[in-house]
Amino acid sequence: MEKDNARKNVLLLALIQFFNQINFYSVIIILYFADITGSYMLGMSIFSIATISTAILEVPTGILSDRIGRKKTIVLGSICSIISNITLLITYNYQLLIVYAIFNGLEKSLFSGNNDAYVYDNLKLKAEERTYVGVIGKVKSMTYLASAISALIGGVLLFIFSYKLVIAISIIPKIIQLILSIKLKETKKYNADNNLIKNIKLPFKEVIKNHILMRKILADSIMKSINESCYQFRTTFYQIVWVEWALGIPRVLSNIGAFVSNWIGEKVVSKMSRKNIIIFSNTYSIFSNILGASLQNVLSPIVMVSNSLFQTEYIDAEIEQKLYKDEYRASMGSIKSLFENCFFSLFSVFLGVLADNFSIIAAFIIFQLLRIIPLIMTVKIINNMKKQNYFGELKLT
Repeated sequence: MEKDNARKNVLLLALIQFFNQINFYSVIIILYFADITGSYMLGMSIFSIATISTAILEVPTGILSDRIGRKKTIVLGSICSIISNITLLITYNYQLLIVYAIFNGLEKSLFSGNNDAYVYDNLKLKAEERTYVGVIGKVKSMTYLASAISALIGGVLLFIFSYKLVIAISIIPKIIQLILSIKLKETKKYNADNNLIKNIKLPFKEVIKNHILMRKILADSIMKSINESCYQFRTTFYQIVWVEWALGIPRVLSNIGAFVSNWIGEKVVSKMSRKNIIIFSNTYSIFSNILGASLQNVLSPIVMVSNSLFQTEYIDAEIEQKLYKDEYRASMGSIKSLFENCFFSLFSVFLGVLADNFSIIAAFIIFQLLRIIPLIMTVKIINNMKKQNYFGELKLT
C-alpha cells in the first residue's frame, strides 16, 4: 500500500508542478512590471523583492517541511500561489507589486527544498533512490511543459484580451493545484522538535561541514542567478526584433526544449558523463545566447532558445540529494536556495541597471560572459569529487 501511495504521490506532485507553472501572463510579466513602474530597473526589482522574500523564508520553510511534513508544506505553498496571483490581478502601483512579490517569494520558498525532497522520500520508500535522476527529470519536465503551454495559449489570450483578464484566467490552474495538493499522502512521520535555534543551527552546521556542497552552492548560486536574470529579461530583447503578439513563441520553444531535455535525462546520462554534459550544455548556451544577441534580427530568438535542448537541472538535483542528510533534506535544500536567491536579487537589479545605462544587448552579452566563472568552478568541483570517490556509483566524469 505504501509503495502504491509513493507512486501516486510522485504523479500528483508532477501534476501540481504542472498547474503551478500555468501562468498565461508569463511572457509579458517584465513588460507588465515596467508598464506599472515606468522603469526596467524598478520592474526587475520586483523579481529581486520576490527573491529576497524567498531568501529570508527559505530556511524557516525548509525547517517547517522537515518538522510538519512535505504534504502540509505543499498545501501552504499552493494557498500562497492563489494569493499572489490575486494580488497581481488587482495591483495598480509599485506598492501592491511588492505585496505580490512577497507572497510569490513565500510560495517559492515553501516549494524549493521541499518538493525535490518529497520525490526522494517517495523513491526511498520503494528502495528506488538510484532512479532519482530519471524520475526527477520527468517531474521537472512538467514545469517546462506547463510553461510552454502557458506561453502558447498566453500569446493568443494577450492578443485578444487585456493583461488583467489574462492574469484572472491564470488563477484557475492555481485552484486545481490546491485541490491536488490536498490529495497527497505523507511518506513518513516527522520529528516536531520545537527548539528553533537547534533547528536552524544543525542544517547550517551540516552544510558547512561538507566543503564539496559549499563549493557547489557557490557555483550554482552564481550560475543560476545569471541564468534566471537573463531568462526573465529576454522578452525585452525579443521585443526589439519581433512583434508583440509573437513574443510568446520563443518561450514556447524554450520550454518545449527543456521539457524534452529533462524527460530524456536518464537516457542521456547513460550515454554521456555528467561532467561532459555540463560542459557542453553551458558552453553551447553561452555561445548561442551571445550569437543570437549579436545578430539582432528575426532569427535571434530562435538561436537563443536552441540551448534549452541541453539542460542539466536533473543532474544538479541528483547530486544535491546525495549530498544532503535525510533528517535535514528539505532544510539543506532551502539553505542552497537561500544563497541562490540572495545572488539573484543582486544580479537581476544589476542587469536592469546595465540595460538602463548602456543597452539591452550589451547587458545581456556581459552577463553571458560572466557564466564562464561558475562553469569553471563546477568542473573543478566534479574533478575533486572524482578524486575523493565521493559518488562511486555515479558516472561523474
